[in-house]
Amino acid sequence: MRLNILIMTFFILLANGCVNKSQYQIEYEKIKGKAMFEDFDIKMYGESQRKKIDEFLYIEEGKKRRQTSSVRGYIDYIEYDKPSLLEEYIVYYLNGKIKDYVLKFRNSGFFITEIEFNENKKITKNIDYDEKYKYKPYQLFELIEKDYKEIDLWSDHTFISRYKHDKKFYKDYQKLKVIFNEFVENIPLKEDDEPELYWIETVIEKDYEVNPYGKDLKIDLIINAQTGELMIYGKYELEDATDDVGNESIL
Repeated sequence: MRLNILIMTFFILLANGCVNKSQYQIEYEKIKGKAMFEDFDIKMYGESQRKKIDEFLYIEEGKKRRQTSSVRGYIDYIEYDKPSLLEEYIVYYLNGKIKDYVLKFRNSGFFITEIEFNENKKITKNIDYDEKYKYKPYQLFELIEKDYKEIDLWSDHTFISRYKHDKKFYKDYQKLKVIFNEFVENIPLKEDDEPELYWIETVIEKDYEVNPYGKDLKIDLIINAQTGELMIYGKYELEDATDDVGNESIL
C-alpha cells in the first residue's frame, strides 16, 4: 500500500513539473513559448510620453516593461526579475500589430526564440535557436551556480555567447591560453574542430577599499553546448579600465 502511495505521489509531482527542476528551468519553461502577442497600446504609450516617463513604464509581478518608438514602429522591452535570466524584445508595426518577437539571454546575449509576423499577425518565421543544442541554457546556469560561483550571471559585466567554434575563433582561443594567470583545460580545442560552445565572459571589478592598486579580474569559461563538458576555464588581470568585456577585450 505504501509503495502504491509513493508511486502515485511521484507521478503527481511529475505531472506538475516539480521533479528535479531548478529555479532556472522553471523560469525558462514558464517564459519560453508562452509569449502574449497582443497589440501595442498606442494610446497608453502616447499618454506616458506626455508625462515624460523615461524608465520602465510598467512594473508587473516578476517583470519590468519599457517602451520606445521610431518612425518605423514601436518597441516593447521586457526584463524579468531574478531568478530568470531572460529578456523579451518585441517590435510592432506603426498600426500596433506585432512584427518581431525575440526571447534572449539578458545583457545582449544569445537568442533563444525569434518569431516574425506580417501585418496581419500571421507568422512568417519561427526559429527555436535552442533546438540544436542538447545542453540547454538553464543547465548552463545551474552549472555556473554550482561550480563557478565567482561568475555573477546578473552582472552587467557578464556576457554569454553561443556559437560553433571554427578557425575564426581559434586565434582568440590561443591568445587566452597565453595571458591566463590561472588556466584549466579539460578538452583542448584544435584549429579544425567545430564543436558548438557556450562562451562566458565576465569581469570582477576590484575592491578599491581593500586594494586601491588592484586590477579588475577577467574570467573566461567555455562549455560544450552539446555535452555540458568543460572545455576551458581561465582568469587574468586586466591592464586598464578600457580592457573590458565587449570593449577592448581580445574577443
